[in-house]
Amino acid sequence: MRADSVGIHWSSLIDRGTLDSLGAPGTLAWSEVLGLERNARRGSSFAKRGAIWLGSIAALVVGVAAAADGADINSLGAAFFGGVLGAGVGAAAGGLIGTTVPGWQQVYP
Repeated sequence: MRADSVGIHWSSLIDRGTLDSLGAPGTLAWSEVLGLERNARRGSSFAKRGAIWLGSIAALVVGVAAAADGADINSLGAAFFGGVLGAGVGAAAGGLIGTTVPGWQQVYP
């Protein structure tokens, strides 16, 4: 697809079911364009979610274990390390999963 001052020019169309009504190559003037989306992967947003969730859960689990053990300064450091390690693993796992999930990103208007 190509866009210029005249409008949108396309040579092929991804059919998303009944949402698209354009079936052949052509040009559409900007005055007729309601919105424009592009196919985008969601690796970064899934990586952020994985880091937050897995990091929080790991810190909580290790923190509870540290509190049950007496909660001295070394145990609290272990809880912090567990959270950081969990966040790193969650970011990596979330990023890998997110790259396989298709999504649409609005680029106009």
